[in-house]
Amino acid sequence: AKKYKNELQQTYDILEDKLSKNVFENIIMFKLTGKLDYLLKAECDRKEVFDLLQLNKNENFLDLGAFTGDTVLEFIDYLNEYNCIMAVEPDNRNFKKLSENTKDLKDINRINAAVSDKSGVVLISKNHGRGNSADGKTVEVRALSLSDICKEFKPTYIKMDIEGNEKRAIRGGRDLLLAQRPKMHIACYHTAYDIFEIPLLVKSISPDYKVYMRHHACFPAWDINCIFI
Repeated sequence: AKKYKNELQQTYDILEDKLSKNVFENIIMFKLTGKLDYLLKAECDRKEVFDLLQLNKNENFLDLGAFTGDTVLEFIDYLNEYNCIMAVEPDNRNFKKLSENTKDLKDINRINAAVSDKSGVVLISKNHGRGNSADGKTVEVRALSLSDICKEFKPTYIKMDIEGNEKRAIRGGRDLLLAQRPKMHIACYHTAYDIFEIPLLVKSISPDYKVYMRHHACFPAWDINCIFI
């Protein structure tokens, strides 16, 4: 905390509302003390995030780290009218479940690939459930940059939960963020640095984004997300 005091202060200063600052402060205090009370004070209702995003029936939803389709179905449950969905998931087993769970949805495309700063091949964990980090037994999978994924698809809303590859994906989508400026919901808890590095990275690319932070009920301090509008 002492080493990154300036970055922590910069992140606090760019947060848009009092609730975001409260979440940030309590998450930091939980990490420093381990006291559960701080984590509980940071919790927010999941529906409130959708209200914050103000999604509409014209959304092109890009789900990066679609897992088995849970966040696609959550999106559909909140907003049953939309323009198009693109769901990206690297794990083969998860991808099969994603395809099965979303087979009845209209206007959805699925890509079996990881997301990184450039297209090519990356290593991900084998049979790692929701995670796709390169710990333990690994397998090679196709990787695509955000810009390559979106050559023909123009997202208006991006959800990104890709197990620590978020910063690489953001860097690989720099041109897209500048040209399209999509609303974004990005996980910022996979590394200890994400909580300040991700919001500062996005703001460095596109300074006009408004930044919010929300934490949903989860222990340990997972499911911390930045919302960019």
